[in-house]
Amino acid sequence: MRNLYDNALYISDGACNPSGICHTLLATIAELREAGESTEDNPALALMVHQLAHITGALALESSLNGAWTKARETCKEKANEYGQRRPAGEGS
Repeated sequence: MRNLYDNALYISDGACNPSGICHTLLATIAELREAGESTEDNPALALMVHQLAHITGALALESSLNGAWTKARETCKEKANEYGQRRPAGEGS
């Protein structure tokens, strides 16, 4: 298995499979925890999350000028209501 920092570099070089990035991200978090290392402010995690945000269009949500965040929230609310799976605000998964 690649080391977690090499994985982060590989992903940030242009990985385009959200599922693969998520699996690697979860494995990296588990690896850091097992090693007793913090998952806060970890550069490997930051690169992986950044690439995931890039390929999903989530980086556009950063700009409050374009209303993308609000639109994404409204769309998710509509879809959640369609499936009847709304949790109260603030309730985790």
